Amino acid sequence: FPVTICGGSGPAGALAEAGDTIAYTVTVTNEGNTELTNVVVTDAMFSSDQTAGLTVLDSEGNAVTHTLVDGVLTIASMAVGEVYTITYTYAISQDEIDANAPVLNDVTVSSSEDQYEEDAESADEDDETSTDIYYNPDVAVEKLAEVASGSGPAVALA
Repeated sequence: FPVTICGGSGPAGALAEAGDTIAYTVTVTNEGNTELTNVVVTDAMFSSDQTAGLTVLDSEGNAVTHTLVDGVLTIASMAVGEVYTITYTYAISQDEIDANAPVLNDVTVSSSEDQYEEDAESADEDDETSTDIYYNPDVAVEKLAEVASGSGPAVALA
């Protein structure tokens, strides 16, 4: 599913600081020949407190009624050919930067009709993204010395 880095503070907008954001777009399409019921979209990021602005829209931009409980988004039904778009942003944490690894995100979609699927392998659909973080360890140090008080003759310091 498409991913956009939308608030990176690193070079060329790369993710580099805690709070930089990734914009996710998940598109769910009913490509079958029957209405789908109890469409379940599972994404661990849905339950994170680092996630914001989650919306579900139909192909005409109208809000889609859904429930969201413990990272599981449920849509009551989807007509044949219907396309729903789920968007949200995710703010990276300092722990994710320190891990020096990409942010992985996996989404899985299923429906009540999956039990009738002839090919069990295609019953659930899933997709994964990997978003790199700009890892740039850097350190600087500066030390200054100043004579605070003294009774001896003045000495030039080099």
